[in-house]
Amino acid sequence: MSLFELAIPTVLRHEGGLVDNPNDPGGITNHGVSLRWLKSQGLAGDIDHDGDVDADDIKKMTTAEATQFYKDMWWTPGHYGLIVAQLPATKLFDTAVNMGTPRAVKFAQEIVGINPTTGNLGPRTLAGINAMPSVQFIQAYQNKQADFYRSLVASNPARQQFLNGWLNRAYDRI
Repeated sequence: MSLFELAIPTVLRHEGGLVDNPNDPGGITNHGVSLRWLKSQGLAGDIDHDGDVDADDIKKMTTAEATQFYKDMWWTPGHYGLIVAQLPATKLFDTAVNMGTPRAVKFAQEIVGINPTTGNLGPRTLAGINAMPSVQFIQAYQNKQADFYRSLVASNPARQQFLNGWLNRAYDRI
């Protein structure tokens, strides 16, 4: 079974530190945790304990706090630990953090030949991922992820500034 502790360094490396890009729809982010997402967590996102969730909470977020969010809100509910090989588990987890769990799982479902309907990592999807050689799965996944990023830019050219970083993420060897 794959381990969160081996996957989280990839996510943290891809997400980076404090970023406040006005073109990012998530708003200010730190360790990849966006203000938009943190606000959606209600007062659980009130890191500085001042009664609200705002940019100050993002600025004060530690790597340990971000890591705990990723474990509690992505890794555990996403069931990535049930993927036997570490590389596919890390890739799905990293992609889920970047573009949402349903889309990340649907990519995997398409690769293993399952009609992507719900985007849930169910028993058939897990069996398909676990049966496929990791290198073959990763290569197909990288291409699917990169194609999606290119389609984002094609539909909204203002996102061009993010494309190189996204493609680096897609083709990273984890």
